[in-house]
Parts: sequence; structure tokens; C-alpha cells
Amino acid sequence: MKRTALSRLIRFLRRTGAIEGLDLDGEERGRLADWLESLPAEPATERGAGKSPGPSRAAARESLAKALPAAGKPSPEAWALLQCDGASRGNPGPAALGFVISSDGQELFSRGEVLGQLTNNQAEYRALMAGLDAVRQLGFHRVDIAMDSELVVRQLEGRYKVKNEGLKPLHAELMATLARFADWKIRHVPRGQNAAADALANEALDSR
Repeated sequence: MKRTALSRLIRFLRRTGAIEGLDLDGEERGRLADWLESLPAEPATERGAGKSPGPSRAAARESLAKALPAAGKPSPEAWALLQCDGASRGNPGPAALGFVISSDGQELFSRGEVLGQLTNNQAEYRALMAGLDAVRQLGFHRVDIAMDSELVVRQLEGRYKVKNEGLKPLHAELMATLARFADWKIRHVPRGQNAAADALANEALDSR
């Protein structure tokens, strides 16, 4: 396969969550997703070059490594609490994400990042995806997700249909990512209970 064709295939799998549609069992999908995640980031000349670059993959992994407890990787039965939020000023407009990861009452990692031009719901999905990636890199296999976006929560629960064409690929990608966890749960919380993640998203927007 030519390099350009392979690059297009990789971008398609990453962006659409098409892994979920392949005739693979959960373990095989997980291995394929891990391989895609290990590939180098796309060069700036590829589609999406106008997006805000954010922190490098190496810098992000170094920061996550420092967040690990002194005892090392969590046990397979340990749960991570992921609180995340996305914000957009203009809807669509300048957008950012924020998330906080904790376990057993101890905060392990937090992050705020500018995303570019998105709707608020797209920013919410991107915030959750970034948070889940960080949870996996911290070594957790079980995640408890708290969000103040009722739409995203209900769509991931399957109670609301995903009708917006701009959200369908994000939803598919998220479901494929969640399938790689041993267990997960999601709940809608009032905005006041998600204040830390909300603050990180808005601080990122203010710092543009």
C-alpha cells in the first residue's frame, strides 16, 4: 500500500472510530487501536493543519508519568474518576477542553487545552476523548465519568439518538475507546459539581 493511501486509512480510522465496525472481537479491536495510538502524529501538511497543536505527545506522556502514584500503576480493579467539560464561545466558535482525573479521592492529573473552532457539543466530546486517553495512559482499566452535558451522557448511554452529522464520528470513536476499558460508567452531574473541569476549559480559552 502506498504511503499516502496508508496515511489516509490511518486518519480515517482515527477520526471516525471505524474500528468498531470491523469484524474483530474486543481484544483485536483494542490491539488495533493501540497500534494506531502508537503511530507518529500526522505532519502539519495533512488535513487539520490549522488546528491548535496543543502539547506534544512526548510532553503529554511525560506529564502523565509524573502523575502516577509512587506505588506505580494502579491495580486492575482500581477505578479512575474522570470529570470533563468542553466550552465554546460562539457555538461554533473558539473552543477548549478541561478534565480532571482522580482516584480514591486523590487528584492525579488535570489539563486544559485550546481546540480551535468547534460547537459546544463537539468540544464536550473532544474533552471526554482526551480525558479517556489520559486515563488509559495512567494505567486504569475502569473509569467513572462525570459530565454536565446531558446530551453527551444520554447519547453514550444510548438513551438519545445521535442525529447531528458532526457528532456521529465523534460518538463512534468514543464508543470504540470505551470498549477498550474493562468497565465504565457515565453520569450527568450539575455544573456546580463539574466546576474544576469547567474552570480549566475556560482558563484555556482566556489564555489564547
